[in-house]
Amino acid sequence: MSRLISKAEGFELAYEAFDNINFNAYDFYSIKQSMIEYIKLYFPETFNDFIESSEFIALIEVFAYLGELMAYRFDMNAHENIMDFAQRKQSVLRLAKYISYNASRNIPARGLVKIDTITTTERIFDSKGRDLANRVITWDDANNPDWKEQFFLVLGRVLEQDFGTVSPTERVQVNDILFELYPLKNESLTDGVIRYNTAMSGQNYEMELVPSILTDSGPQEARPENNAKFSILYGSDGLGDSSKTTGIFIYTKQGRLYKRSTSFDGVLPNQTYDVPVDNINDTDVWVNKIDPNTQAIVDDGSVNGQRSGEWEAVDLANAQNIIFNTNRNRGKYEIETLEDDNIRLIFGDGEFADIPSGEFDIWYRTSINEEIYIPENGVVRQNASLAYIDENKRRQTFSFTFSLVNSIQNNSPSEDIEHIRKTAPAVYYTQDRMVNGRDYNSYPLQDPSIIKLKTINRTFAGDSNYEQINDP
Repeated sequence: MSRLISKAEGFELAYEAFDNINFNAYDFYSIKQSMIEYIKLYFPETFNDFIESSEFIALIEVFAYLGELMAYRFDMNAHENIMDFAQRKQSVLRLAKYISYNASRNIPARGLVKIDTITTTERIFDSKGRDLANRVITWDDANNPDWKEQFFLVLGRVLEQDFGTVSPTERVQVNDILFELYPLKNESLTDGVIRYNTAMSGQNYEMELVPSILTDSGPQEARPENNAKFSILYGSDGLGDSSKTTGIFIYTKQGRLYKRSTSFDGVLPNQTYDVPVDNINDTDVWVNKIDPNTQAIVDDGSVNGQRSGEWEAVDLANAQNIIFNTNRNRGKYEIETLEDDNIRLIFGDGEFADIPSGEFDIWYRTSINEEIYIPENGVVRQNASLAYIDENKRRQTFSFTFSLVNSIQNNSPSEDIEHIRKTAPAVYYTQDRMVNGRDYNSYPLQDPSIIKLKTINRTFAGDSNYEQINDP
C-alpha cells in the first residue's frame, strides 16, 4: 500500500500567498474575482477553464456567496462593539455599563387618590343612635351635617390605632400639606395591593393601590412583604374639608406587582438571578430574605433602622456597583438592566457584600413602557373593599370609593438606544461631579424624563457683590 508523504508548506510560500490576499474583498463579486485571480497566479497549469458554465466556477461562486455572508456577519459583530454603530440594545447596554452608566428602565405613573365614600357591614351607632351599617357616608357631604362624625366612626373601626395618635415618625409636612400615616387591621390582600383598571383613549391600564410610608419628600410605596397590612394617609392643607388636598388618601401606581420565590446556597460568590420579564420598571424591585416557616422577613437585628432580611440595591445612579459602594448594609445587590427591561440581580462575593443564603422573595412591578397621561377624570368613584375582624371576632367588610386628586403625567418610557449613545459618554465625562456648566448640562440627563436641558453660568469665582461685572 502506497503512502503519500509531503513536507510542511514553506514560510516563503505562505508569506507570498498572504501578501496577495485581497482584504477588501467582502461582497460576492469581489470575492469571486479575487479567488479566480489567485488560481490564475498560483495554479495556472492545474486549472485554466474560466468560462461561466464551468463546474469549478460554480464551486467558486458558492464559496464567494458564503464568504459574503461571513463578511457581513463579521462586520455586524464588529459594529456591536462600538457604541456609535451598535444596533442591538443589549450591546449598547453592555457598552454603557463599561463606563459605569446605568440606563434607566421605564418609570411608572404614580400619584394619590382620595377616598370619596366609605361603607362597613359592621353595626356602628353614631351620637344620635343611627345605625351606620351598610350606610354610604360621603366625605364633605353638604346634605349630611353629621358626615364627619360618622365618617371617622366607620374609619376608626378598620384602623389599627385611634385617629390622631400617630407618632412623629408617622407625620411629615410636604409643602403646605401635612400627612399622617395610618396602618389598617385588614386581612391579607393578594400581594398586599388593591388592583383596579382605568381606560383612556380606548386602552386599558392596570393600576394598583399600594401601602405607603412617609419620607421627607412625601409618601412612597412601602416595601412589599407577605401578609402585610395596608395603610392609608390623612392629609390636611389647612384650607378646610372641602379642599381636594384635605381628606383620606391612598398612594397609587400604574402597573402590576409580582413575586418570585427562590433559594440560594450561601456558598457561590457573585451569584446572579435573572428575571426574564419584559417592562420591569426602574423604581419597584425589592429583595426580601424570608423565614421559610412564617414567610415573614427575617429580623436578626436591624441595620441602619432596617431588618436584616431587607436587602438593598446599591446606588447605580452614582456609578456604584456591588463591589464598590457606600452602602454599609452587607445585604445588598446590584440590578443590571437587560434588553426589553428585563433585569439581572448580581449579589456579593462574601468580602464586600454577603453571599445570599436561604429563602428569598423577589418582588417587582411591570409598568407600561410608553408615555401616558391619566387625567383627573380618568379615575372617578372606583370601588374597592377590605375584609377585617371586628371587636367581636366577626369578619366584616369595609368598602370605599376613590378618585384621583390630580392628573398623572410623571411616567416615562425606558431609555432608548439614541439617548444612551448621547448621554453615556457625556455623563462619563462628568466623573460624577457637577462643578462646571458642561457638567450641569450633562449629568442630569440620566433621568429619561428630562427631554431638554440648558444650564448657564451666572456667576464665577471672584464675582463682586458690590460691582456690576459683565455676565461671563
